[in-house]
Amino acid sequence: MARGLGIDPERVHSPSFTMVTEYPGGRLPLVHVDLYRLESPLADELSLREALYGEGVAAVEWFERIAPSAGEDTLVVTLRHAGPESRAVRLEARGPRHERLLEAALGA
Repeated sequence: MARGLGIDPERVHSPSFTMVTEYPGGRLPLVHVDLYRLESPLADELSLREALYGEGVAAVEWFERIAPSAGEDTLVVTLRHAGPESRAVRLEARGPRHERLLEAALGA
């Protein structure tokens, strides 16, 4: 994602104790949100509103730890191991804006 946005991917790392890390400098900012340390669903995403709904791209790890109402219009990208050297990618649009974007990207 960083490379596609024009951000040096070497700058991007998985935070250990930081929930939100922003990487400006590309055509859009990249915001990495890691919710691993949350033990239960985040019922009120107000503290993350700017990161989730800002002008850039929000990449959220452990998205299921946000209460379902938090993402009314999102594109959920799920990456899974499909073997030692391969990954399976699933794209799921939730909401009309991302449905249109996904259809346009896939040429549907």
